[in-house]
Amino acid sequence: MRRTTFKSFAVIAVSSAMVVGVNTASAIPAFAATGQRPDVVAHEIRDATTHVGTSAHVVQGRRSAGNVHSADGHQVLSTGNGPSSLTATNDDGDTLVVDLPTSTSAPASVAADGSIVYSAAKGKGEVAAQILADGTTRLVTTIPSADAPSDFVYQTHLGAGTSIRSDGKGGLDFVKSVPSTNGGLSTQVTLGHMDAPWAVDANGRSVPTSYTVVGNRITQHVTVSPATAFPVVADPHIFWPAWYMPEVLFSNYETGQVRNPEVLWALAGTICALVAAETLGVGCAAFAAESGAIAAVASNAYGDRRCLALRYGVVPYEVDCRTGW
Repeated sequence: MRRTTFKSFAVIAVSSAMVVGVNTASAIPAFAATGQRPDVVAHEIRDATTHVGTSAHVVQGRRSAGNVHSADGHQVLSTGNGPSSLTATNDDGDTLVVDLPTSTSAPASVAADGSIVYSAAKGKGEVAAQILADGTTRLVTTIPSADAPSDFVYQTHLGAGTSIRSDGKGGLDFVKSVPSTNGGLSTQVTLGHMDAPWAVDANGRSVPTSYTVVGNRITQHVTVSPATAFPVVADPHIFWPAWYMPEVLFSNYETGQVRNPEVLWALAGTICALVAAETLGVGCAAFAAESGAIAAVASNAYGDRRCLALRYGVVPYEVDCRTGW
């Protein structure tokens, strides 16, 4: 049984520092464009996101000690010399660091719309980060020509017990193993998620793209062709929530077991322990009332070769089983 978690905002971001000292960050009324190229890149991104339906208003970030912070302070974007990376931290102190595929160590430039653009070596594309009005941040790479690199490496640095796993739909989950103290059950928390990638060419046509993962190293592959119009804009989205509400996910085997009410009740203590603190005890109280519905949904899910999930620890529904479950 695994606990996975979700939150109300997405993170798609860049940075080089832990999220500290955010309250002392000074607001910047407006970023002036530092040159034509950042504004061109920002325009390319705006066109691409419009085509894929993810367009959102870009806002100015907050600057402190050479970094730009998101409004909630949970993400930081580096703008100075040296390696560029994303640091995102949740309220429990779980941190994700992602090194960006930048080709130079020069300071970032800021476009008129607030997009942070990391300069490229000759013949290579830029990397850009955008803080959006909904509190999220977007990370984007560009491919200027057929001769430019089309594979982008994101080296991640994760906390102890956290790993990267496929979500079965082209995206990735950042999953933390949680030691079990109840009945030896396996419990895991999904700390964050990377959506399936997209890439769009200059004519608004989708370009094939996918991830491969080796250890903590994520590579986005973009497959261009003679028909591809350049530049190409590619965008992985990373969700690293600050807080979450719990979901308990069962393997297919566990789903079959909890069709039996006696087995379900044997697991009640473990489920209650997982969700009590985050539902203020409501999950525990509601479990008894929902046990019959939980067993029924488990029976249907098992018959469909799917898996049981409990939203907030008590609301049952079916999900596709993850690989290896």
